[in-house]
Amino acid sequence: MTHRPPRPPLESRLYRLLFRAMPGSYRSAYGDEALADFDELLAPVDGRGRIARLPSVIGAYVDLVIRIPREHWDERAGRHKSTTGGPTGPRHEFRTLGMGEGMMEGIRTLRVAARTLAKRPGFAIVATLTLALGIGANVAVFSIVDAVLLQPLPYDDSGQLVTYEHHAPGLDLPNLNNSEGMIAFYANNAPFIEATAAWGNTAANLSGEGEASRVDVAMVSPEIFDVLRVQPMIGRPFTPADTGPDFRDGAPVVILGHGLWTTRFGADPNVLGRVIEVDGLSSEIIGVMPASFAFPEPGVEIFRVMYVDPDGPFGTFGTSTVSRVAPGITADIARTRLTELHALLPEQLDLETSFLESSGFSVSVETLRDRMVADVESILWIVLGTVGFVFLIACANVANLFLVRAESRQKEMAVRSALGAG
Repeated sequence: MTHRPPRPPLESRLYRLLFRAMPGSYRSAYGDEALADFDELLAPVDGRGRIARLPSVIGAYVDLVIRIPREHWDERAGRHKSTTGGPTGPRHEFRTLGMGEGMMEGIRTLRVAARTLAKRPGFAIVATLTLALGIGANVAVFSIVDAVLLQPLPYDDSGQLVTYEHHAPGLDLPNLNNSEGMIAFYANNAPFIEATAAWGNTAANLSGEGEASRVDVAMVSPEIFDVLRVQPMIGRPFTPADTGPDFRDGAPVVILGHGLWTTRFGADPNVLGRVIEVDGLSSEIIGVMPASFAFPEPGVEIFRVMYVDPDGPFGTFGTSTVSRVAPGITADIARTRLTELHALLPEQLDLETSFLESSGFSVSVETLRDRMVADVESILWIVLGTVGFVFLIACANVANLFLVRAESRQKEMAVRSALGAG
């Protein structure tokens, strides 16, 4: 009875099958050596099983698949051929590493680096902390710059949101907000302004539903929800019915900011309809704003409705506004068109033309984003540049540490080179 030789393992059979795709000249010259090298990968070493050898086997497969088209291309191009037409020895001796071999070589290099650093923990800790501080500072500052300067405002079509203010240098009034008369004037004569909302900041005493406290309040006109295209997450927004001449100091309805709703009312979804005291005025809760809503600034706890008199006077420029312009209208275009409308001011607001000319009355327009970051934009860019420069200094310091360390290892490197290390 004859005994058949043991069948090669599945990995070896698959490798031999793929190896047949190599050019015939390559198989005849290097086939036995390549197959023997692969079989060595499968041999158990130090009790390692098949799973432990899996990365090396996969690397060999990847290397073979990449080399197949390369070898065919070299053979067709006549590269690396001897005068007899066969492959030469130096081609095999100096061949480049494939992907699998390169991956294993990289892993070995990392292991050597890890052992070298472990021998000098002080050097490793100093280098790591130096780079960590530089990278951490850059990441922190860039996160702020990205959120404040690079990302758009969290409103639909935020590029269409603009603010405008007026100037009367002849009256020693370089910056003026808006008046009720000017808001109505633009609303009646500037069709490219889709909607305008007035707003202001104040503080108030809150009582009822817990201990009395001082809260930040935003006074907003009902148009704010159309201008910003944001709605309360619970309840309803303000409507024109909530305001009027009888409610100049605030209508008896309020909308809660998300923070106050969470801390004082426990995020109760049934908060609508409750009555609280705001500066002694009994006010019904009609809505709750979402957590992402941060207008006119983060941390506003209560929103109250503001009344803007459509027949208000030209003067009393104490009202801040935000407007949504039509698509395609930039801040510069809006400023030009509003300036042209000033020719109608004497007739509609009963003003003297000479008064407007002597006061130098004019209007400027900027996007809402530019107005919100105007005070911090240049500061943030300077801080980002500074921490970037600090990071470069940190990298230079670490490089100097490595140079000093390399100098102290000259003898070691000479021995390694003498032994044939790359």
